[in-house]
Formats: sequence, C-alpha cells, structure tokens
Amino acid sequence: MKRSAAQYAALSPLLDEALRLDDSARVVWLATLPDMYAHHRPALDRIFKLDNLASRRRLLTLELRLRSCGLRMGVLVMAEFDRRENRTV
Repeated sequence: MKRSAAQYAALSPLLDEALRLDDSARVVWLATLPDMYAHHRPALDRIFKLDNLASRRRLLTLELRLRSCGLRMGVLVMAEFDRRENRTV
C-alpha cells in the first residue's frame, strides 16, 4: 500500500519514537498508543514487522558479490549465500 506525504508526515514522529525501542517494547508501545493515533496502528504494525530483530539478523547474512551478466559486464548482487557449499540459497 502506498502512503501519501501527509501520511508519512503523521507517521514520522511516531516512528522516530518507536524505532528507538526494542521489539518487545514496541509491542507495548503500540498497544498503549493513545486513541488519537489508533488509526495509524495497522500501518505502524506493518512497518515494525519489516524492522525487527529477525529481519536485522537476516540482513547480516546477505553478501554483496560481483556476478557476470554477459557482454563482459559485471553486476553487484546482494543475496544470501550458503557458505558451506558456496551456492546461492
């Protein structure tokens, strides 16, 4: 779902506050969000699911590698690689 500039303007200060918290504190913060912000809870929840400890750990497993794409050109690829077999997962 695309958000408008006005929606981001409303969400931005809330995100600034919440993104400083760890995952469990965010759950409490979202549940106790004042009623005047209740209509933002679904959007905030979706954003928080993108930025959680599990997703940050997964990002740490990504590697940037140079791959050939033909015509003697290389492209940078960010992907998760199986380090044991050196194959893309």
